[in-house]
Amino acid sequence: MIGLIKKDLFIVKRNLRSLLLIILVFSFLTINGQSEFSFFAVYMSAVLMMSTFSYDEYNKSDAFIRTLPNGRSDAVKAKYISTLIIEIASVLFSVLLSIISGILKNNLNIMEILEISFYSWLGILLVQTIFYPIIYKFGIEKGRIGIFLSVFGVALVFGLLSKLGININIASNILKSLEDILVYLIPIGVVILFLVSYKISKKIYSNKEY
Repeated sequence: MIGLIKKDLFIVKRNLRSLLLIILVFSFLTINGQSEFSFFAVYMSAVLMMSTFSYDEYNKSDAFIRTLPNGRSDAVKAKYISTLIIEIASVLFSVLLSIISGILKNNLNIMEILEISFYSWLGILLVQTIFYPIIYKFGIEKGRIGIFLSVFGVALVFGLLSKLGININIASNILKSLEDILVYLIPIGVVILFLVSYKISKKIYSNKEY
């Protein structure tokens, strides 16, 4: 499994080079206080991890993975571990940039930086938690279509509710009243969903026929 993790990290490292200019630009803008890199850094980590699925599919890595002992199970586990490694690295990078920016602007707020970075990470992790099983089920190309349709479907539902005059502020008010509890429930919920997603992905991939 270590080899599979290294494979994913190598792919991310290689693709990172092509995005180096974009990263440098956003880093410069963040340090100068002209932009906020916290969310962008974590978002890019998700994009980079998606590229590992494309690489595996393009190079037909499944044929090789099937020859390994516990190959399919280890491949899914490696993908989820690689995801955590890359995202933690991106969070640390964004925190570092935000701290440098805060020092230069004399408005350093460590707690605010950590909070923004943490919840940015949770948001992206939740997206990956939802879509990884879809990718394992339908492949990266069909998975992208599924992701688009899902996002479009959610936006359509909220649009229809708004047009019909249905008051959705009730849910907002409920969430506001539970704000203190949600600070703890949201991270725990995302972690649980991440583990459930891993189990589902492993089952899908283990039973998949080629």
